[in-house]
Formats: sequence, C-alpha cells, structure tokens
Amino acid sequence: MKARLTLLVALMAIPAIAIGCGGDSEAGGAEATASLSKPQFIKEATAACNQGREEIATFEISPEAERSETATAEAIATAVKTTFATILTNVVDEVEELGAPAGDEQQIPAYLDSMRKGIEEMEGRSAEPPTTVLEMEDVLRPAGDLARKYGMRFCGFG
Repeated sequence: MKARLTLLVALMAIPAIAIGCGGDSEAGGAEATASLSKPQFIKEATAACNQGREEIATFEISPEAERSETATAEAIATAVKTTFATILTNVVDEVEELGAPAGDEQQIPAYLDSMRKGIEEMEGRSAEPPTTVLEMEDVLRPAGDLARKYGMRFCGFG
C-alpha cells in the first residue's frame, strides 16, 4: 500500500507542479493596473509559482493516515486533490494581488478565471486514482495555455 500511495502522490504532483503561479506583492487586484512592468510581474509570479511547486512536491501523507482504516486509494486521492486545490487557490490569490501590468488588464483576469474554473472542476471530479492525473491535466490545461501565451512559461501547465 505504501509504495502504491507514494506512486499515487508522485503522479498527482506532476501536473500540479507544472502549474500555479503568484507573487508576494500587495499591489491590489489583477483587474486594477499594477505598478509592475510585465517582466517584473512575470518574475514575481514565477518566484511564487516555484514556492507553490515546492509545497506540492513536499506534500506527504502521514504514515498514520496511510495505515488507517479509511486510507483507501480513493480517500487518499481526494485528500491529495483537496490539498493541491488549496495550494493552487492560494497561488491564484497571490497573482491577483500583484495586479495586472498596464495594458494587460484582460489577459491576467482571463488566466485567473481559467485557473479558478480548472480548480473547481478538479475538485468536483472523481478521485479514482488512475484518472486523477489525467483529470487534473485536462481541467488545468486551458489556464496553462493562457499562462504560456502571456509569457509565464513556468506558471502554466505542461
């Protein structure tokens, strides 16, 4: 069970590690114009994205939880998915706080909305282990495409 659980957590981390982005600024909402230039925005977003990646990469199920009677693969997958959704939501909130660079008031909110939609969809889908990674990939791909198109290549899926 432990080897299967470790594999499950590792597989689920792959797509989630490739997404998420944010920053540490208190500049206001993404719909407001930020004082950051586009390169500064991307730099701060990438730094926060890497923090989110680290949180996901270091996520572990406790040995006690693995041995519990409720530690089915589905229950563990649901816990992992919920944790990833929380991390990704925090990252989306951080990006929103950066505020969109001047002239990009449409692209950043579109990316944030796509991330939120993907997170909500991910949370609502089955936690069956063989499909969870594929489901995460499917629902987060549109946001990743928007991130890459904007220039946030390390903050998009894929």
